[in-house]
Amino acid sequence: MMQRINLDPIVNGIRREIEESLDGLGLFYRIFARGKTLDSITHKIDRKPGHYNDKKKLQDIVGIRVVLYFSDDVDVVYSLLKAMPNYVDESNSEKDIQQLDNDVNLEIGKLADKLFMPQRLNLIFRMPENYTENLRMALDGLDISDKIDNTFELQVRTIFSEGWHEVEHDLRYKCSDDPMWSYCKEESRLLNGMYASLEATEISMRSMFDNIAYKNFKHNDWSAMMRNKFCIRFEDNEISNELINILNTEKQRIGKEFFKFRRPDLFVVLKSLPGRMPRKMDNFVFLLNRATVKNQYILDLEPAPISDLFDRVNFAEYHKNN
Repeated sequence: MMQRINLDPIVNGIRREIEESLDGLGLFYRIFARGKTLDSITHKIDRKPGHYNDKKKLQDIVGIRVVLYFSDDVDVVYSLLKAMPNYVDESNSEKDIQQLDNDVNLEIGKLADKLFMPQRLNLIFRMPENYTENLRMALDGLDISDKIDNTFELQVRTIFSEGWHEVEHDLRYKCSDDPMWSYCKEESRLLNGMYASLEATEISMRSMFDNIAYKNFKHNDWSAMMRNKFCIRFEDNEISNELINILNTEKQRIGKEFFKFRRPDLFVVLKSLPGRMPRKMDNFVFLLNRATVKNQYILDLEPAPISDLFDRVNFAEYHKNN
C-alpha cells in the first residue's frame, strides 16, 4: 500500500481558488486535482539521479488540470491565469519547438507551420504562504523534502485532447526510452495524427455552434442565440419578455450587433468588470448593450447593482482598443 502524504488541504484549497476565477467568466470546463504520493515522488526523483537538487526542484507535487470544452478558451484561461501574482513560469508547445531548435542547432522554428506537435500548456505557480507552511509540515522528516519546491503545476487541455493525452502519457511518454519505439516509428507518428484529427474536430464543433447561433438569429430565437453564440454557463435559460420584445422590434439594429459581437471580446469585457456579475441572460443583454448600441430602452431596464457595476467600466476605452 502506498504511503500517503496529506496534501488534501493544499490541493482542495488551490482547486477552489482556480474554480472561483474560471466561474467568474462562465466558462465550460472540468477540473481535476491531485497530490503526488510518496511512492510517486520517490520514483520520479530516482528516475533522474542528480536531476533534482538545490537549484532544480520538483515542481508538480500538486497538479491541477483544467479541461476546457472549446479550444479558443485556452487563450482566455491562459491570459487570466498568467496575470495572477503567484505565476512563475510555463512550458508550452512553442517553447518545445524553440528548445529543439536550440538543442540541435537548426532553424526548426521557421518550420513551425510545417510541423505537427500536440498542443501543450503547463503553468507553474508559487503556493501562497499558508499552503507553503502546510507543505512544509506534510514533508517534515522526509529525506526528499529538500528536492521539492513550494510550487504547483496547472495544465490546460481541451476536452477532446484530454483523452488523447491520458493514453499517450501512460502508454508512450512513460516508456519513451523503450527500444520498441525504434521499430514502431510509424505507429508513433500515427498516434500524433490521431491528435491532429481531434484538433480539426474541435475547430469544426466551434464552427457548428456559430452556424446554429446564426440560425437562431434569423428566427428571432434570442435566448438560444445567446447560448450558442457565446457558449458559456448561464445561470438561467431565458431572456426576460421585456428584453425579448425590444430585440424583436430592433432586430437589425440591436440583435444584429449582439450577434456580431466576438466571443473573445466578451471575455475581455467580463475580465474588466470590477466585481462579479451574476450570469443571468438578462445581465449579458445589458452588458452587450453597453458595449455596442447603448439602446436607451435597455439601459432603463438595468437593475441598480448592474448599472453601478457597469458605470465603473470605461466602455469607450474598450471600443478604442477593439
